[in-house]
Amino acid sequence: MTEEWGAILVVDDDAEMRELVHDVLKDRGHQVSTAGGGEEALKLLAEQDCAVVVTDLRMKGMQGTELLTEIQRLYPDIGVILMTAFGSVDNAVEAMKRGASDYLTKPVKNEELTRVVERVIRETSLRREVSRLRALGIDRKTLYRKLAEIEGKPHPEE
Repeated sequence: MTEEWGAILVVDDDAEMRELVHDVLKDRGHQVSTAGGGEEALKLLAEQDCAVVVTDLRMKGMQGTELLTEIQRLYPDIGVILMTAFGSVDNAVEAMKRGASDYLTKPVKNEELTRVVERVIRETSLRREVSRLRALGIDRKTLYRKLAEIEGKPHPEE
């Protein structure tokens, strides 16, 4: 299932959880890297392309929300999924307001994890494709047609 720009970075200070998420996504055919914290994650992102970062919300050192802010500043096209064992509606709303692509509560089911990650990979790929087309000077109508094609929907003007 590895798609262009489909690399995933899993960030968690809990080694067992980090490896569990790594293994689930690797078993689905994804290219997966891991980091034990936010600083390490930022170093890895500077060295390798990534579509999605799956990060714990509460970690020693840099918190997941701080990592989210830094990723948005440095790499605005990367999707960020926050995970936490301390889930609440308020936390989820706050994460989404800060720009998270999604929010998962631990323990997360393998199917839900892969579904959310694969959706965010598709969204990241789409954002990158639209940016590439804009850089090439492609007009808005062509962009909308391409967007509809990627989403598998008919173009509204057709």
